Amino acid sequence: MLDPIIHAPVRLRIMVHLNRYKKARFTTLVKTLEVSEGNLSLHLKKLERAGYINITKFYESNRPVTEISITPQGQQAFEEYKKVLMRWLLF
Repeated sequence: MLDPIIHAPVRLRIMVHLNRYKKARFTTLVKTLEVSEGNLSLHLKKLERAGYINITKFYESNRPVTEISITPQGQQAFEEYKKVLMRWLLF
């Protein structure tokens, strides 16, 4: 069964991005995924609650920065998601 946490389109795109780059800044995800900040925040919270990502906040040159990284649990869940999807596509 496809993981319902990952399967939502925006969350899937977040996981694809993080699986490739391992981490990203919030502003980068807003631009890359072409979603609003509020929409992205809601999806990130769901992924964080599931343990799939970590959200770190810090200051750089006196500006707040939010960085999102994929966790080992998130990488494993994404790999399982891909395996299930491939089985469905090859069926």
